Amino acid sequence: MACATLKRSLEFDPVHSHGRPNKRRRCAPMCVSPGSSTQRSSSQQNPSPFGEVTHKLTPEKMAANIREEICRLHKRKQLHFNPQEQETQIREEYDQILTMKLSEQYDAFVKFTYDQIQKRFESAAAPS
Repeated sequence: MACATLKRSLEFDPVHSHGRPNKRRRCAPMCVSPGSSTQRSSSQQNPSPFGEVTHKLTPEKMAANIREEICRLHKRKQLHFNPQEQETQIREEYDQILTMKLSEQYDAFVKFTYDQIQKRFESAAAPS
């Protein structure tokens, strides 16, 4: 079998890299001197963007939140009972169908047994 290999060009050869560093340089904003950071923090005293979003809870709001949560719990409790009712309905329907199928199977068994007994009596009565 023949195997062909390709050589890399000299640009990617680490021996001929001409002193290029292997790692990237750090970004200029990350290399900040400690003196300049204190100047920036004192000159740029912007309020937090989350200050507008956060609001204080008043007793009225807390009471409303508690009432809403209680209502949610009541709804969940009602939903909890509904599947149980559906389960009992499904079980009753399943029991009815099962009883019907079992009675059909029993009727078929009785008919088969009756036919077998009739054949035996006929075969026993025929030779004599």
